[in-house]
Amino acid sequence: MKGEWVVNSVELDGGKTNMMYTILPDYHTDNSRYVVYFGDEDRCTGQYYIDDNLNYAVEGTWALIDKHHIYIELDNYVKGVFELEEQSRTEMIMYAEQNIVKFYNIGEVEMILRVTRD
Repeated sequence: MKGEWVVNSVELDGGKTNMMYTILPDYHTDNSRYVVYFGDEDRCTGQYYIDDNLNYAVEGTWALIDKHHIYIELDNYVKGVFELEEQSRTEMIMYAEQNIVKFYNIGEVEMILRVTRD
């Protein structure tokens, strides 16, 4: 799990809409990306880029509970235990039944994160 992962999609409450267009300012798939670095000592960093320029960065925490579950607390969007579903060596789906979303005071919702890495 350690290393760099690119978040390609954020889906809430069973919907198929990519909420990255809503939660990230000026997000467009052709020139924007949200990168998460899972590092040592349970630290992680989220970095949001537009046109290869860093728009903002945040610090968070993570813990691999077992080979199928991870706890992540990062940014205003992710705080929960996610089930890991590996699609390939470079693609993963993360599903949380109960994730806390702070922006717009949304609160507790289901969340799916679709992530990839090189």
